[in-house]
Amino acid sequence: METKVRFWPILSILIGLLTTCWGGLPVLAQTSQSRSQATPASKWSSNLSWSASRNMDYYSDYFTRLSSSLNYNLSESMGLDFGFDYSQPIKDDEEQVRRYGFGDLSVGVSWPGLMKSPGSSLAGSVTLVLPTSRASQKASLMTSVEMGLSYSVRWKLFGISTSHAFIFSHYEFDTADEHGEVQNSPYGLNNSVMGSIFITPRITLGGGGGIYMYQTYSGRNYQILSARTSLSVAATESLSFSAGYSWRDSLLTNNSFLDDDTTVASLSMSYSF
Repeated sequence: METKVRFWPILSILIGLLTTCWGGLPVLAQTSQSRSQATPASKWSSNLSWSASRNMDYYSDYFTRLSSSLNYNLSESMGLDFGFDYSQPIKDDEEQVRRYGFGDLSVGVSWPGLMKSPGSSLAGSVTLVLPTSRASQKASLMTSVEMGLSYSVRWKLFGISTSHAFIFSHYEFDTADEHGEVQNSPYGLNNSVMGSIFITPRITLGGGGGIYMYQTYSGRNYQILSARTSLSVAATESLSFSAGYSWRDSLLTNNSFLDDDTTVASLSMSYSF
């Protein structure tokens, strides 16, 4: 029998982590931030995040996610990144409709300073995903490789960043279920754009969207749209809080924009050390 880990609902709501529906941008941001805060005496840095999120559907409840990343600086412009997460529903009945437990382990190489100029920067990364989660193992995922590129520009109180990632996945079987109704996807392309307004040096308002395109083994193509907004407050150089909404849905669907079933609200906390 599977052992369930319980989290206090109130604690989970008050201390959470950054929203996880932000594609690859939050991971790159946390990685760069934690690496820049590493002292010259130590090449290691890390980030710990905890979030409480809730689908806007009336019958949904909160679920929590604990994420961690560990970074090692190979040089000033190159580093090794390790990532892991764990998610848990606050109520037992929510476990029937979401995938919970340990997530996949990610190991990657990042180049936060491929190109730098006053007010702009270009970063790149290559990430290997190991199927340590029950969901990936059940879908017969063998491995997945993601090659990402991001570009950011800042002008006075405004900033904009774009992120692009090509995802190649290898599965043992073409389908993710025993009935052959769910097709696995060997190829995917994720594109997103994010705009920011720096209200004060410690308060940032952000918003953006993206589109994820993937192809199944049967040759069918699908597109998933996403949109998000958030308000972030940096309490200290290491501690930050955030609240936001995220929406994600297929391109062809009967759901309306910001439909309750596809919109999630989150409170978050992130700490780098």
